[in-house]
Formats: sequence, C-alpha cells, structure tokens
Amino acid sequence: SPANCLRPPSPMRPTIAAALAAATVAAVQASGSVQVGDDGLGVHVDTPVLTGWLGAEWLRERCVDPNASVHAATRQPLKGVHELERPRVVSAGIVPSVGTSNSSPSADPRADELGALQVTFADNHQSVFPLGHLARMYAVESGSRPHAAARAAGALIQVDEAAAPELFLWDSNLTTPPEVPHAVLVAGEQADGARPGRLQALSRLLSVGILRVRGAPIIEGVCAEMASDLSTLRATEWGTVFDVRAEPSAAATQKAEIPDAATAAVKHDLAYTDKPLGFHTDNPYRYPTPDFQLLHVLRQCVCDGPAPCEQCRVRNGFVDGFAVAQRIADESPRLFDALCDTPVRFENDGTDGKSALWHVAPIIELKPEFRPRPDDPPGNRCRGAHCVHAIRFSAKSGGYGPLPTGPSDLADFYEARRRFSELVREPSMAVFTQLTPGDVVVFDNKRVLHSRTPFGPNDGLRHLQGCYMDGDGIRLNYERLRRLSRSGAGGDGMGAPPTPWASLAQATAGDFAAMGTAYGARVDGVMQDTLLGLLEAQRGVFLGQPVDLREHNVQTASRALRAGERDDVVVASLFHDGLENLASKNHGGAIAAMLEPFIEPEVTWLLAEHEVFQGYYYYHYLGADRNAKERLLATVPEQSWWNATERWCHIYDQMSFDPDYPSLPVEAFAGPLQRVLSRTPYWWEPSHPKRATVTGAGEGAAS
Repeated sequence: SPANCLRPPSPMRPTIAAALAAATVAAVQASGSVQVGDDGLGVHVDTPVLTGWLGAEWLRERCVDPNASVHAATRQPLKGVHELERPRVVSAGIVPSVGTSNSSPSADPRADELGALQVTFADNHQSVFPLGHLARMYAVESGSRPHAAARAAGALIQVDEAAAPELFLWDSNLTTPPEVPHAVLVAGEQADGARPGRLQALSRLLSVGILRVRGAPIIEGVCAEMASDLSTLRATEWGTVFDVRAEPSAAATQKAEIPDAATAAVKHDLAYTDKPLGFHTDNPYRYPTPDFQLLHVLRQCVCDGPAPCEQCRVRNGFVDGFAVAQRIADESPRLFDALCDTPVRFENDGTDGKSALWHVAPIIELKPEFRPRPDDPPGNRCRGAHCVHAIRFSAKSGGYGPLPTGPSDLADFYEARRRFSELVREPSMAVFTQLTPGDVVVFDNKRVLHSRTPFGPNDGLRHLQGCYMDGDGIRLNYERLRRLSRSGAGGDGMGAPPTPWASLAQATAGDFAAMGTAYGARVDGVMQDTLLGLLEAQRGVFLGQPVDLREHNVQTASRALRAGERDDVVVASLFHDGLENLASKNHGGAIAAMLEPFIEPEVTWLLAEHEVFQGYYYYHYLGADRNAKERLLATVPEQSWWNATERWCHIYDQMSFDPDYPSLPVEAFAGPLQRVLSRTPYWWEPSHPKRATVTGAGEGAAS
C-alpha cells in the first residue's frame, strides 16, 4: 500500500466527506498537471496550490513511512543514503488523500480537500504527499516566501511543527528595549507547566534581538544564573563571567587587573577604561562567536530625571545590525553583496598579550539556505535582513580586508564597509539608554551592536558583570513554551488560537471563535468578580472624606436597596465611584461605559453625569458654577432622566459619607448584580453595533 510521506498513520483523526474530496481533487486535476522527467529524477507539478520542480531525491528523503523509511517514534531515517538506490520516479499523479490506505491528513487543514501527490519510484516504493503540506514545504525551502521561514509550521520532517517570532527590525523609533520584570522572567512553572511571562520575554528577545530585565538582585553571579536558566552558559578564557569595572579616572582605568583562574595574568581591554566604546559585536575573533550577551548592572550612577545629566553622563547604545543590513540592501544591492562575499579577519591577542585568537568571516553572514550557489541564475540572490544569519563588526577587533589583487579589486567592499560603519553611528539608527543598578540587558550578539558613551567627571565607579550564552537553548525553550501555550496551558484551559496570526486581518473564523470563548470565560464570565474587586481595592482609601471609597459606594447602594430601588439603580449605586481612585475626572463616565451593555440607558446617563450633579454641593467652594447641572438640560434625552439623577444624588450619593451608617454586607447585593449581569448585552437595543464585539451577540456576563 502507498506510504504517507508526511505524517505517520492516524486513523482516528476525522476526515472530510469523500465526495467533497473527490470533487475538489477533480478540480485540481482539471486545472493542473504532473509530469515525470524523462530521466525520472523528479516531477514537475503545476496546480493551483503548487507549481515547481520536485526532485526525486528531495521527495524520497521526506518520506516518513514507518514501514520502510524511518523509525516510527522519532522519524529518524533507518538507513544511510548510500544504502538506498538512487531514487527515480516512474509515475506520479494527483489522488484523493482520503480513503487512501495508510494515509493521514497533513498539518494543513486543507490537505484532504486539495488531494495528494502520489509518486511511484523505480524500486516500487509508493509515496503519498498531501498537496497543501507539500506546497508549504516547497514555499519555505524555495525561498519564495522567505519571511514564512519564521513560521514554518509543518515544513520540518522529524517534528510536527516549529515556529519562531517574526523578525522585528528597529531603529531609534524603538525608543527603548522591550522590558520584563526579573520576577516575571524567573517565575516558576504554573501547574500546567506553562510560563507565560517567560514565553513573552523569549518571543521579544528572538524578534527584537534585545531585552531589558528590570529589578534583578544586585549581587554578583546573577548573570551566570540567568544565562544558565534561559539557555546554556558559554564560558571563555575569561571564565563563566567577566567584570567590567571602570571609572572616570585615567590613572584608575589604564588597565583592569582581573585574575584569570588559570594564569593569574592581567587582562586588558578598552572596555575597562573611561573611553567611549564604538558600536561593535563581541568576540568576532572567536569561532563559534558567542550567540547572546548579558550585562548585569551592579553599580552605576543614576539621573534623577532625563539622561544624560550632570551627575551621570554615561549611557549605553544599541543598534539593530539586521536593520542596517536591510538599509544597505535597499540602498545598494552591490554593496550588500560585497559585505556578504568578502571575508575579513578579526584578531585578539588573548587579552593578555601572551596568545592569539583570530577568525575569518564576512561582516554579513548569510543563512546557509540563502548563500549563493554556482548554478544560481543572475539576480536570484537573497538580499535583506531575512537572509542574514549573523553580523560581525568591531573596529577594536580589526575586521581587516583581504589583500587586493589590483587597484579596483575590493573597491565595492571598502565602500560598503565604510557605509556600514557610517550607518551604525547614524543617530536615527541607534537607541541610547542609561542602565540602572539591577538591570540586565540581554541581546543577540550576532545581530545587535552595542556601545558606551564617554564617562562624565561625576559618574563615579561603574561595575557591570557580563556573560555569554548559546542561542539554541533560547529557541528550544521558546518552542517548548509556545507549544504549551497552544495546547491549552497557561492557566485558562482555553488553548491558544488554532492557527498562528499576528493581525486581525490574518485571523480565521476559528481564531475568532476561540478568542470569543476565552473572553467569555475569562472576562465576561468573571465580570461580577472584577467589579467587586474594584470595590475591594478601595478599602482603606481615604481621600479627605470621613469614610473610605469602598464604604461610600456600599453605603450609597445600601440606601438605594433599602429604599426599594430597582436592580439597575442598586447596581449603579454600588459601583458609581468604583474607578474614582484611578481617575478623579470622568470616573462616572468610565464606570458607565463598563456597565452600559447591561443597565438601562437612563441609569447609564445617571452614572456618566452624576459628577456634575454632585458639584451642586461644592463647585462654588472651588470657584466654579454649582448649577452646572442646568446646562445638561439641553442635551439630556429625556427630562425625567435629569430629574432622576438629581434625586439620586440628593438622597443617596451625597448622603453616603456617614461613618456611623449601618451599611449592608456586599453579599446583600448578589441578587441584583446577578440579575443585571445575566442580561444579553445591549438588551435594550438588539441592533446595537457593539453587541457582537469580541464574543458575538451572545448571553450576559453572568449567564
């Protein structure tokens, strides 16, 4: 029987109706073709979802038939390539992927509808590749959708899915690196294994290339501890960490005496002086170059206001090297190619003058899949940030060009290197920030260039502890946490969107259904608790009144309930000043907006305007018009609304600052609150344009 060469058998997974699949496959067959090459070395597919040449070797090695090709549990190949006869295709065609023995749908939900490519090889091995999944693999690997490589779910062979955040290029408009509190980054696993704070931090680090961790303990060793927690700590001859101590004193900063564990030799580096450091990547003279760098601030001056200031001049600068590469590619493909094709030499004297390290590599290193091949047609080169694997640039480490063979040789390279150096120093490309004690800045050392401005005379001693870590652990941990979040982990049990998306325009009906379910459970379903939480947050908040804000709200509602007011008025009374501790101006309008979908329009108006009516009792003491409420007569929808609001303020609101009044317990309002919140949102206007917002035109928050 034919082997499914993208996924192992999964007979329990439901498929679409065979009739629908047959009709769709017939349409694909009618509008496309599959031709086997004369030599059998591949097939040319021309369908609405996939057009291109698929080599026989390429197809055969992507077969995951557990009976003939791979180990069932790991999908690792069972044989070396030399043990297999060179594959040749003898026949190929489009077939339904439903009803095929030993075949399962691919990760692409359209796979069954699109049919599959069935290939028979000369050794009688027959493989079935669902077209939707095959098209995705082809698109990612051919480079026709280079940005899709970041979301290549289903394009791998041995795993079902893998993804990475989209590349976010930045310049000075970034303003400041993304931040995360140290406590959030190091928080332990939830009961379901998820770590949502860390997942978001790793996502920012992979996407933007830099992350500022705030509030770390100001003790030595945090750098290495954090690196080991996030990934794998990378040690060098400096040790697992290195200390950067400098102060604005020429005598004190001529050298840094840091004992090396092995040699007790003195290490020298420009970083240990008070001189400015130009933009650079660390250790380009090493192979492999450290992937990520961490700098933990243990001691540094701080400005009371904007930086720099008289008492603290030093700042750190950061530049997105990938954004610089993109700009050069846009300005001049010729110069971009020169930076990719010309190897330069970076050097170091071992930091003690007793040894040497050097490495030869281009300033812009392309990803292996995008490096030019001899048989590439002219103009087929990949240019831009999405092609770049690493940036290496450091004036203090050399970057020496090769020997030119003549006057014009390497002219493009020298022009390109000069332009790169100009751009990394252009103010519009850089973000400068003054780090503070407890900060840990983490950045991609093969992407982000960093610098340091000169010290000021009043800056004092500065002490940073640095370390390096490998990048594969960052990606590994991101993927593990991403899968947990998508499987329903993360504390809500609702799961993540069924398909990845980064904008509403990309989302599907299923995405919005999942979103509505989550909002219904975690927002609408707990709205009563949320509102009561607002009250509880006001306990003990005295703002010049004889009772706290919570008591004022509860007392107002107690008076209304005891007076026999209807549910809408009681609920409005309970929360009328529920946001006053957050905003003194228009707090009534804010709470009115929250309750508007569930209460009568008349009561919504009461909440929104009650502040003006209350002004009757005190505006004149503040030099304002105590009769400002009269102006609302011109805009109130009905006179009765105005009258009801004036009455409510007089007999309930302005009366409820009595510390001796026997207010009811909050539990006494459970009935009115339940009845109000169980209403269908905007029940008073079924055609209201906001009725379907987020969760659809469904039931009430307390239903």
